[in-house]
Amino acid sequence: MLDDTDSRLLNALQKDAHLTAQELGERLNLSASQAGRRRQRLEEQGFILGYAARLDRPGSGCMCKVSCRCRWPATRPKPRAPSPNS
Repeated sequence: MLDDTDSRLLNALQKDAHLTAQELGERLNLSASQAGRRRQRLEEQGFILGYAARLDRPGSGCMCKVSCRCRWPATRPKPRAPSPNS
């Protein structure tokens, strides 16, 4: 369960994932160790799935952006019988 401090921590990290435990603590009125433990707990509980970098595509030489998310069903559907017209 997330409390108000957890929500504020997640909000701060969404804006700047590079924040140190010290910086998080200052923003949340916590000690650096408390902020670091909260971040670690949220990572372990799956609230924080990872960190990413946003690139300046033209500046980095990358001219395209590709994103793919696949979700496979737990079971495969049964094959259909061929239709009489095929």
